[in-house]
Amino acid sequence: MSTDNDLTLIVAPAALLGVRETLRDWSAGGLVSDFVWVPAEAQNGQWPAFGISAGRKDLVQVSRLAGLRQYRTIRVVALTRAVDGEFSLVTRVGDELRWLAAQEFGGTAVEALRVLYAEEAAEESVDLGSSSGWVDAIVAASDSRGPGIGAGPVDAAAPREVYPHLASQLAALAALYTGVEASALDEVPAAATGYRARLSRSFYRGVDATAVEDGLHDRLFDVSEGYPLPNESGNLSVAVENEQAAVDQASSALWRKHSWVLARNRVAPQVPAQEKITAGAALKYFFQFLFAALRGAPANWAKALLRSGKAAVAQTVQRAVFGGGDSAYSVVVDGIDANGNPAHWQDAVQAAENLEQRLTGNGQTQHRDLSELWRGYTNTTFTMLDAQTRGQDLQPLYAGTRTAVVRGPSALAGDPAQPFRLQGATAGLLGARTVQPADILQANELGNQIQQLALGSGVSSDAAGQFSDMTEWFNTNRASFTNRVGEPLATALDEVKAEVAERLRSFRRPASDDDGGAWELGETNRIARVKMRILTGVMTSVALLFGLLSFIGVFAWWLFAILFALSVLGWLGGALIQFLNTRRALFAIMHRNSQADAQAEADRQNLAAALGDLSRLGDAYGQYLRWADLVGAFVHRPFGPARPRTAKVEGGFDDLPLNAGVASFVVDRPAVESAVATLRAEMFPVGWLDAQWRTFLGRTVERAGLGDPVLAEDAGRLFHETSYSEVSSLGRVAQCALTEDTDPVLSAGWWANAGQRLANPRLDQVRSTLLRTVSLSGNLGRQPTEDFIGAVGTPTGSDYSRPEMLDDSVLTDAGASADLHRLAEDGEFMRSVVTGLGRVVVHTQLSQPLGPDDLRFAQHIEDMPEWAADSAWALNPLGDPGSHVGDYPEVAQGRPAAPPVSPAAAPDAPAEPPAAPPAGPLAPGGGEYDNPFGDMPF
Repeated sequence: MSTDNDLTLIVAPAALLGVRETLRDWSAGGLVSDFVWVPAEAQNGQWPAFGISAGRKDLVQVSRLAGLRQYRTIRVVALTRAVDGEFSLVTRVGDELRWLAAQEFGGTAVEALRVLYAEEAAEESVDLGSSSGWVDAIVAASDSRGPGIGAGPVDAAAPREVYPHLASQLAALAALYTGVEASALDEVPAAATGYRARLSRSFYRGVDATAVEDGLHDRLFDVSEGYPLPNESGNLSVAVENEQAAVDQASSALWRKHSWVLARNRVAPQVPAQEKITAGAALKYFFQFLFAALRGAPANWAKALLRSGKAAVAQTVQRAVFGGGDSAYSVVVDGIDANGNPAHWQDAVQAAENLEQRLTGNGQTQHRDLSELWRGYTNTTFTMLDAQTRGQDLQPLYAGTRTAVVRGPSALAGDPAQPFRLQGATAGLLGARTVQPADILQANELGNQIQQLALGSGVSSDAAGQFSDMTEWFNTNRASFTNRVGEPLATALDEVKAEVAERLRSFRRPASDDDGGAWELGETNRIARVKMRILTGVMTSVALLFGLLSFIGVFAWWLFAILFALSVLGWLGGALIQFLNTRRALFAIMHRNSQADAQAEADRQNLAAALGDLSRLGDAYGQYLRWADLVGAFVHRPFGPARPRTAKVEGGFDDLPLNAGVASFVVDRPAVESAVATLRAEMFPVGWLDAQWRTFLGRTVERAGLGDPVLAEDAGRLFHETSYSEVSSLGRVAQCALTEDTDPVLSAGWWANAGQRLANPRLDQVRSTLLRTVSLSGNLGRQPTEDFIGAVGTPTGSDYSRPEMLDDSVLTDAGASADLHRLAEDGEFMRSVVTGLGRVVVHTQLSQPLGPDDLRFAQHIEDMPEWAADSAWALNPLGDPGSHVGDYPEVAQGRPAAPPVSPAAAPDAPAEPPAAPPAGPLAPGGGEYDNPFGDMPF
């Protein structure tokens, strides 16, 4: 089958089984396409045959092929030698096969080609009859390397010469060569009457460019050594001189624009002004103090005045923090998870979100949309590579008046396909851990652990080596734009985590009613209590003394009343003095407690804000890691991983005849580099990464299999994804980007563009330099491409002064004398098929039409009738007076056709099938012909 929509049926005798095996070998190597081999001797009405595909041989039934697919063309090929019984048998079976194809394959166009192989020794042995709808071609037993070159004989006794020679001619005439869809005889009409044939010889050249294409493809799309310089109206950008300075400047600009992500807003305590006590308030406080003093409890009065909200605030925070147990506190403050293992930063963020929800009463943490940050990150990265202006605030770099670009992908992002892998004895202690290039927090944590082992452990030597390797790896990635973007996030996350831990520790300390000036208040109350007791005792003693003296008559009762009143006034004056002394200390403590209350509330608010910051920064860092993987994979492989190499068949084809040549272009590294430089200067315009990124992101989303129609329609919606977990859309897409699956879509359009440019005559010199040498199949050495192709594919013309002659060994003397073997004016067919940079050329030459009288091997019948073009025989495409299918005039008259006559029932069928040829080196099964149909020798 020359194409998937064509079906090639080859009818041949068992004597030519070696041709099938030769074609089968070539099919395994991809030289020829699929076909069906129909053994002529085995046909019994069931049409058993062999399907040959990619070197496999499968038993098929021709009649059942009709239901498999709709074919564009069915080409029936009858292959026979100049042996009378064989010729008639193959023709008869071929006619029946043509009838079957016309009836059973749904009106598909049927082409009939009969190829007769004639050796010089065959004389007047074949009754050729009439062409009867066949296009007849005669292949002589001679071979040549190309047009215009002398031919040499093919040794009829050497199967290793006969079979490859005949197979090559059949492949050209039946369009079996891979990639070739037409034959020289497709447009040649069958003879209207009698027998008409043409001498035919064909040449083939196939040059495989897979190795050169792989080399060119890999170098053209490999950016590891530098991105192409963008082209804007014929002017190429230049490379920046200081990549690190450009990267640092870009990262600073990005964070200036999105500084709110890193912002930590804290409230200051609202310090109240010192309270001014009015006379009324002071009198109220005095009588409260006096009443408490009379009860002997001035301290209780003072404590009542000093009660504040600080304890209530502390208790509220403690209930929120420890209400669900100490696990969240331990994760954030102590860095220990519920299992006692070191907590990951993600554990701390999750714990902070839980604490925030308890403290604020919100049942769900609000995750901020950071899409603008990540769009800014990706756009900045791409602008530094392709010099595209992306918004007013994102201008390309300049070197003078020309745009400048950062060429090295590692300057923009570490390669996520090259993480640090802990190995050796250190991995045995710490575990086989890996760290992605952008994960600064994880790298610092693992680095500290390795360093501790290096300072003192049983594996200190191995740990020191691991630490050195990791330090070098970390410093290399740290300089990239991606890590410059990640560093402020990692630093802020660490600082806020430490802040939250400290605030939680401060709230965990117990806060009692004595808190806030408790000791000072106690001392003041003790002194006040002693003084009031002394003053009260003195007043009581004086009052009792004056009462006694008045009772015994020392002085009058009215004097006692005056003296008692003076004592009470003295006691009140003393109490007032004591109150004033106590009030100053008391009110100072009250003011300090008011300040403490304000500080406690501010601490509570700041704790909530810090927990919110830790949650937001955790989201930002987690999303940063995912986008760093995506952008890193894209920046290092914007066209996908290198495409897999096509397996090369060692030795190639070692059984090709002279007329066929197979080779492969030799990879010339300097020529490849020169071609790459030329193509890159033309192919990549300013801003080329926009479309490439959309394709990459869309294909990665598709390969991730999310089942999300929104993302499938617009992969850019991924920027709005807030979750960074492994099961989230962002996490799955980022993981998919890390796989090394080759996606040809990423480079297909660019590769086609490169092929079109190389096919342009303007780049003829580049192409010819790239393809100037071939390596011959069969390990036959190297040769200039021009010498290998030779004149194959070049018209030779039919100039009578320099005629192109075919082999005349099969012609009669009269035919040879008449130069009937001359190349016909319409007898040259050339088909050149370009496959990438490779090329397949089939060149067929045909002689003048020949009749039986011109052929040495034909039986010459005197007074052979001439059939008119409008006779009934001429209308029958299958029969003529000398053919058994002439017994079926229904075919010509449009009536239902009778079943085909089996070969055994045919009147001129041979009594016994021809004997199989002697076993040769090409015979399958070690010289024995395989025979699935019984006793038939094939």
